[in-house]
Amino acid sequence: MSVKKRLYGMGIPKNIKTTIIQELKFDIGFDAFIFERNIKQNFKELCYLGDSIMDNGNTELFTKNILNL
Repeated sequence: MSVKKRLYGMGIPKNIKTTIIQELKFDIGFDAFIFERNIKQNFKELCYLGDSIMDNGNTELFTKNILNL
């Protein structure tokens, strides 16, 4: 599944502009889980805390491009 389709499947309205800054592929799903958990922990001060954008929460949204920090 494409990242764009996954974003909309997570509840982002089509009128919200999204930018995919990088796509990472993992052979093992658990490796992806650990990577994502580490990113959320290491950059928790940059997590988006505004009004809900996604139907299932905003836990994967950041206020800056964290991959360039």
